[in-house]
Amino acid sequence: MTSSIRTIRRARLASAAVSLALLTGGLAACSSGDDSTKTFCDTYKSVAEDTSLDDLDSSDLGGTVDKISDVNDKVKDVDAPDEISSDWDTMKKFLADFSKAFDGVDTSDQAAVQTAAAGLTDLASEASSMQTSATKVSDWAKDNCK
Repeated sequence: MTSSIRTIRRARLASAAVSLALLTGGLAACSSGDDSTKTFCDTYKSVAEDTSLDDLDSSDLGGTVDKISDVNDKVKDVDAPDEISSDWDTMKKFLADFSKAFDGVDTSDQAAVQTAAAGLTDLASEASSMQTSATKVSDWAKDNCK
Protein backbone atom coordinates (compact mmCIF):
# COMPACT_ATOMS: atom_id res chain seq x y z
CA MET A 1 0.00 0.00 0.00
CA THR A 2 1.43 3.35 -0.95
CA SER A 3 2.04 6.00 1.67
CA SER A 4 -0.51 8.31 0.01
CA ILE A 5 -3.27 5.74 0.42
CA ARG A 6 -2.27 5.14 4.05
CA THR A 7 -2.26 8.88 4.69
CA ILE A 8 -5.72 9.35 3.20
CA ARG A 9 -6.99 6.37 5.20
CA ARG A 10 -5.62 7.98 8.38
CA ALA A 11 -7.57 11.14 7.57
CA ARG A 12 -10.72 9.12 6.98
CA LEU A 13 -10.14 7.10 10.16
CA ALA A 14 -9.81 10.27 12.19
CA SER A 15 -12.93 11.77 10.62
CA ALA A 16 -14.83 8.52 11.24
CA ALA A 17 -13.71 8.54 14.88
CA VAL A 18 -14.95 12.09 15.31
CA SER A 19 -18.22 11.16 13.61
CA LEU A 20 -18.72 8.17 15.87
CA ALA A 21 -17.96 10.12 19.01
CA LEU A 22 -20.34 12.92 18.09
CA LEU A 23 -23.13 10.64 16.95
CA THR A 24 -22.98 8.39 20.01
CA GLY A 25 -22.99 11.38 22.34
CA GLY A 26 -26.76 11.16 22.64
CA LEU A 27 -29.25 13.95 23.10
CA ALA A 28 -29.72 15.88 26.30
CA ALA A 29 -32.39 18.36 27.28
CA CYS A 30 -30.27 20.98 28.98
CA SER A 31 -31.40 24.04 30.83
CA SER A 32 -30.54 23.89 34.52
CA GLY A 33 -27.70 24.72 36.90
CA ASP A 34 -25.48 27.76 37.31
CA ASP A 35 -24.54 29.94 34.34
CA SER A 36 -21.46 27.92 33.36
CA THR A 37 -23.39 24.64 33.57
CA LYS A 38 -26.26 26.15 31.60
CA THR A 39 -23.86 27.40 28.94
CA PHE A 40 -22.27 23.97 28.74
CA CYS A 41 -25.64 22.21 28.58
CA ASP A 42 -26.97 24.60 25.95
CA THR A 43 -23.88 24.06 23.81
CA TYR A 44 -23.99 20.32 24.29
CA LYS A 45 -27.66 20.25 23.30
CA SER A 46 -27.00 22.39 20.24
CA VAL A 47 -24.27 20.04 19.03
CA ALA A 48 -26.20 16.88 19.90
CA GLU A 49 -29.29 18.10 18.08
CA ASP A 50 -27.39 19.26 15.00
CA THR A 51 -28.88 16.97 12.36
CA SER A 52 -26.09 17.74 9.91
CA LEU A 53 -23.96 15.43 12.04
CA ASP A 54 -26.27 12.51 11.27
CA ASP A 55 -24.98 12.20 7.74
CA LEU A 56 -21.24 12.55 8.24
CA ASP A 57 -19.62 10.49 5.52
CA SER A 58 -15.96 9.62 5.96
CA SER A 59 -15.68 9.19 2.17
CA ASP A 60 -16.65 12.89 1.78
CA LEU A 61 -13.64 14.37 3.51
CA GLY A 62 -14.48 17.95 2.55
CA GLY A 63 -18.00 17.77 3.97
CA THR A 64 -16.81 16.01 7.11
CA VAL A 65 -14.06 18.57 7.68
CA ASP A 66 -16.56 21.43 7.29
CA LYS A 67 -19.03 19.89 9.75
CA ILE A 68 -16.37 19.04 12.32
CA SER A 69 -14.94 22.55 12.02
CA ASP A 70 -18.44 23.94 12.67
CA VAL A 71 -18.72 21.79 15.82
CA ASN A 72 -15.26 22.91 16.89
CA ASP A 73 -16.32 26.54 16.52
CA LYS A 74 -19.36 25.89 18.74
CA VAL A 75 -17.48 24.17 21.57
CA LYS A 76 -13.99 25.68 21.61
CA ASP A 77 -14.77 28.51 24.04
CA VAL A 78 -17.17 26.59 26.28
CA ASP A 79 -15.93 25.16 29.56
CA ALA A 80 -17.47 22.11 31.16
CA PRO A 81 -18.30 21.59 34.83
CA ASP A 82 -15.40 20.31 36.92
CA GLU A 83 -16.69 16.72 36.99
CA ILE A 84 -16.16 16.31 33.25
CA SER A 85 -13.78 19.12 32.38
CA SER A 86 -10.86 16.84 31.49
CA ASP A 87 -13.07 14.71 29.23
CA TRP A 88 -14.57 17.80 27.61
CA ASP A 89 -11.06 19.18 27.11
CA THR A 90 -10.03 15.89 25.45
CA MET A 91 -12.95 16.22 23.05
CA LYS A 92 -12.23 19.89 22.35
CA LYS A 93 -8.54 19.17 21.71
CA PHE A 94 -9.40 16.36 19.31
CA LEU A 95 -11.83 18.57 17.38
CA ALA A 96 -9.41 21.51 17.37
CA ASP A 97 -6.49 19.37 16.18
CA PHE A 98 -8.59 17.83 13.41
CA SER A 99 -9.89 21.24 12.33
CA LYS A 100 -6.40 22.76 12.44
CA ALA A 101 -4.92 19.94 10.35
CA PHE A 102 -7.35 20.67 7.53
CA ASP A 103 -7.69 24.44 7.93
CA GLY A 104 -7.43 25.95 4.46
CA VAL A 105 -6.77 22.58 2.78
CA ASP A 106 -8.40 21.94 -0.56
CA THR A 107 -9.79 18.46 0.13
CA SER A 108 -10.14 17.80 -3.60
CA ASP A 109 -6.34 18.10 -3.94
CA GLN A 110 -4.88 14.71 -3.05
CA ALA A 111 -1.40 16.12 -2.41
CA ALA A 112 -2.80 18.72 -0.01
CA VAL A 113 -4.85 16.04 1.77
CA GLN A 114 -1.76 13.85 2.08
CA THR A 115 0.20 16.68 3.64
CA ALA A 116 -2.59 17.53 6.07
CA ALA A 117 -3.31 13.91 6.94
CA ALA A 118 0.34 13.14 7.63
CA GLY A 119 -0.07 15.00 10.90
CA LEU A 120 -3.07 12.91 11.91
CA THR A 121 -1.14 9.86 13.08
CA ASP A 122 -1.34 10.99 16.70
CA LEU A 123 -4.95 12.02 16.25
CA ALA A 124 -5.94 8.59 14.94
CA SER A 125 -4.25 6.97 17.93
CA GLU A 126 -6.25 9.25 20.24
CA ALA A 127 -9.59 8.16 18.75
CA SER A 128 -10.23 5.63 21.51
CA SER A 129 -9.57 8.23 24.21
CA MET A 130 -11.87 10.66 22.39
CA GLN A 131 -14.64 8.05 22.29
CA THR A 132 -14.25 7.30 26.00
CA SER A 133 -14.39 11.00 26.82
CA ALA A 134 -17.43 11.51 24.58
CA THR A 135 -19.25 8.73 26.42
CA LYS A 136 -18.43 10.25 29.83
CA VAL A 137 -19.56 13.70 28.71
CA SER A 138 -22.76 12.27 27.27
CA ASP A 139 -23.52 10.32 30.43
CA TRP A 140 -22.93 13.39 32.59
CA ALA A 141 -25.11 15.56 30.33
CA LYS A 142 -27.96 13.04 30.42
CA ASP A 143 -27.86 13.08 34.22
CA ASN A 144 -27.28 16.78 34.80
CA CYS A 145 -28.64 18.81 31.90
CA LYS A 146 -32.36 18.76 32.53
